[in-house]
Amino acid sequence: MVMGIYKIINRNNNKIYIGSSEDIVGRWKEHVNQLETNTHHSWKLQNDYNKYGFTVFDFSIIEIIKNPKYLLEIEQGYIDKYSSYDDNIGYNVRCSTTGKVNDKDFTKELELLYYYKNINNEDKIKLKNNLNIFSGENEKIISRYKDKYCLSKTWYRKEGAQQICKDAYNYCKKKNKSLLKELYFTVFIMYLKEITNDKRLLTLTQFAAIDDIPEQKRNCLCFLINCYCNSFNKLNMERSHNIKINDDEWALSLILRWITNCSDINKRIDIYIPSYRMRTILTNWINSI
Repeated sequence: MVMGIYKIINRNNNKIYIGSSEDIVGRWKEHVNQLETNTHHSWKLQNDYNKYGFTVFDFSIIEIIKNPKYLLEIEQGYIDKYSSYDDNIGYNVRCSTTGKVNDKDFTKELELLYYYKNINNEDKIKLKNNLNIFSGENEKIISRYKDKYCLSKTWYRKEGAQQICKDAYNYCKKKNKSLLKELYFTVFIMYLKEITNDKRLLTLTQFAAIDDIPEQKRNCLCFLINCYCNSFNKLNMERSHNIKINDDEWALSLILRWITNCSDINKRIDIYIPSYRMRTILTNWINSI
């Protein structure tokens, strides 16, 4: 095994990620796996991987270290040297090897975590009155996604996207054809290619990523994912800022932000949410208003 400091560089924009490991080859494989499954802790690196693909990135060793005692200290020196935590320069989301989150990223994470709490009362009433939540046309489909982890990233890795594509397509077909021109769906980006291969859904709808703010609002939606916060981010938020992330609150904030980004909340919003967990979380929030 090779121990030391490594870097990942995007040749398109020269942005850099600095890391260290007692097994650099093994760590590189972990990076690749996390990027391919859209679970990498660095949202900045993940976003550019999703945008540019694998081939624009170079991986290289900066320095081989003999004593593991100095590994993090030397890594910190390179992070400071390259300023790889700066959004304009690099992909590191933490400016310290001890897990400290830089102020800008910490603010973003807090804004997302508490998004549902910051919706004003007027908009809450609009969402309560205008959201029409659909689960499925029969008990068989409803029960198919009843497990707590159905449509999570782990579930997709095991089950794939074929069945949910079929169910979403059948939902779309039953909608008024004029509404279909207003329909957005979202899914984990790494499974978008699999859905793209199934042309049926894409002929009727348009993809909107969980972080998108589309120029055109659409009030017919398909939310085909089940959201859980990345365990690495949860651990570091607790260690660095003594903030414990609740998975249900995180999921509620994500789905509400996506709905408000994609649709006109002044009008009726039809949304298909096959995940029992996500549907229950949103319904309970609406009923609490």
